[in-house]
Amino acid sequence: MDELKVIADKHKLILIEDCAQAWGARYRDKPVGTIGHVACFSLQQTKQITCGDGGIVGSSDEHIGPLLQRYGDKGASRTHPGLQTIFATNYRMTELQAGFAAAQLSRLDHIAEARSHFGNMLNEKLAGLPGIEPHGVDSADRATYWFFMFRIAPTKFKCDRAKFVKALVAEGVQASAGYIPVALYGNPIFQKHGFFAGRWPVKELGLTTMDYASVSLSETEKILKTGIRIVINENMTDSYMTSVADAVRKVAHHYAA
Repeated sequence: MDELKVIADKHKLILIEDCAQAWGARYRDKPVGTIGHVACFSLQQTKQITCGDGGIVGSSDEHIGPLLQRYGDKGASRTHPGLQTIFATNYRMTELQAGFAAAQLSRLDHIAEARSHFGNMLNEKLAGLPGIEPHGVDSADRATYWFFMFRIAPTKFKCDRAKFVKALVAEGVQASAGYIPVALYGNPIFQKHGFFAGRWPVKELGLTTMDYASVSLSETEKILKTGIRIVINENMTDSYMTSVADAVRKVAHHYAA
C-alpha cells in the first residue's frame, strides 16, 4: 500500500482500497481503508461483518467524502433537501440492515482478533510441510482471513487437487478447490469487450488499445489451479484448527510423491 500511495500521489491518481474481504485487517500500524482516498467494504453474508448484503464506501478526502452521501442517495443533499445538483443512483440501505450492521461493527475487534489468531495458527502448523505453500502474511500486518488459502505444488503429490480436497473433506475439513473458475479477464464480458450493450465506447473512441482476449497472467492462473480454501470464522476453536492442520498434514503425507 505504501508503494501504491507513492505512485498515486506522484501522478495525482485516486487510490481506492478494496477492503471487501478485509474487515479489521491492518497494514503496518494502519487499519485497511485509511491509506487510500476511498475505501470500499462489503456487507455480503459471508464477510467478517455482514447485514445480509450491500456494502459501505468511505473517504476522509475533503473533496470526495462530502459527495459520497449524495451519490448514494439519488443526488439529494441532506443539508439542502429538495435541491439536486447531480444525477445519481439510490444505494441507501434500510434501517433494519443498518441496525444489523451497527451491531456487527460493535463486535469487529473480537471477530478480527479471533480470525487472525486461527489463521495464524494454521500458518504456523503448516509451515515447512513439503508441497504446501501456506497463506502469506507479513509479520508487520494483521490478516483477518475471510478464508484461509494455501497452495499445493502438483509435482509433489501423487494426486490432483480435486482428490486432495476430497480427502480433506473426508477428514472433516471444510475445504474447497480454487476460488473463481477463471481469472477475471477470462470471463466472456471481458473476452468480447461487451461492457455496454455489447460495446466498449472507450475503445471505439480510440482511448485504449487494451485487448483482454490477449491477456494472460501466468501466476494468477497458477494460483487458481493450485489454491485450496479452508473456512475460518470467529466461532471456531483452537482444537478444531489443530485438527484441520493435522488433516492437511495427514493428506499431504499420504499422497506425497
